[in-house]
Amino acid sequence: MSASKVVTMNESGAIMLPKSLRNILKANKFIVNFENKEIRLKPVPEWRDVFGSMKNINLEKFKKQHEEDLLR
Repeated sequence: MSASKVVTMNESGAIMLPKSLRNILKANKFIVNFENKEIRLKPVPEWRDVFGSMKNINLEKFKKQHEEDLLR
């Protein structure tokens, strides 16, 4: 699927994604890549969506580790 929208960056550098794209992405965390003068956003899945169904996993410990890894 391809979608093009013009957005504006505010004084603090925030860019508001159009609601139509937010509804498709269903994410609030993104990996930001900059290459060849292009910015690409890759949604980061919620940790519960990825590992919530796995048995014998300490979800609280995993959540803490996941959040620490994102900050690196």
